[in-house]
Amino acid sequence: MIGFFLGIDGGGTKTAFRLEDSDGAVLRELILGACNPNDIGMDACVKVVAEGCGTVCEGFDRKEISVFAGIAGAASGDNAAKINRSLEELGFAAHSCGSDFENALQLARMLAGDEVVILIAGTGSVACSLHNGHRKMIGGLGYLLDSIGSGFYLGREALIAGLKQVDSMGPETLLLPLCEAKLGMPVRNAIADIYRGGKTLIASFAPLVFEADREGDGAAGDILDRNAKGMAELIEAALRPFDSGDIPVVIAGGLCNETDALNKYLRRYIPAEQTVIYTTEPMVIGAAGLARERAAD
Repeated sequence: MIGFFLGIDGGGTKTAFRLEDSDGAVLRELILGACNPNDIGMDACVKVVAEGCGTVCEGFDRKEISVFAGIAGAASGDNAAKINRSLEELGFAAHSCGSDFENALQLARMLAGDEVVILIAGTGSVACSLHNGHRKMIGGLGYLLDSIGSGFYLGREALIAGLKQVDSMGPETLLLPLCEAKLGMPVRNAIADIYRGGKTLIASFAPLVFEADREGDGAAGDILDRNAKGMAELIEAALRPFDSGDIPVVIAGGLCNETDALNKYLRRYIPAEQTVIYTTEPMVIGAAGLARERAAD
């Protein structure tokens, strides 16, 4: 008999595990590193998932556990099927796998109902609408093909702004000393380190844009404005399937740690009457909800 529900939210920066009992009480939680198979490879992804499951489920009978793994990159090719096979090998009573946007969509349903738009603004970005039971995903193509509305975009733009100042191609900006303080060296000397660190390292510079903006830095404000305009375009596209009415838009992900600044810029491009709900609730809550929901199917 299934009495426990394990949610997994795997992204480009971290992987969260959450085990709940039948009453919804949280029994165990764990954070591990990134597990997007498109970034780190399928073997490494499966290893992270297996390690987390082993730790969180220690002492529990896996035949009593339903698990849902929402993993960034799972929607590509046969990634979801491969992750599902690894979950089957771990011996759970029920298991399923999908994209991490499913975790976010479930969280949005829990916050705002079944007619809703969700925008994930984390390391990467993706929007999704839920209308009459049908889902439509907008974006979510990865940092090489789209990155607006994401920590990666902000971090990359911060570094570019600093480098443009160094090369006398752009204005002076607080982003240069902030980036160099984080790097511990001149930004031009850190190029090799930045490329080695890749998407996750670049996204870690995103908070510096908000910090510089609070000090009135023009370059930082321009970056946030461009990012907000892109986010608004994602939201507008996700709202198109709806006929009318004020459909709530839930925005989740790491950028929501800077809600005031994000909302200030975003409101330049979306109607004042549009309901926007910012949440810093972890999306692994949605994953646990899906583990519970699908166990009942």
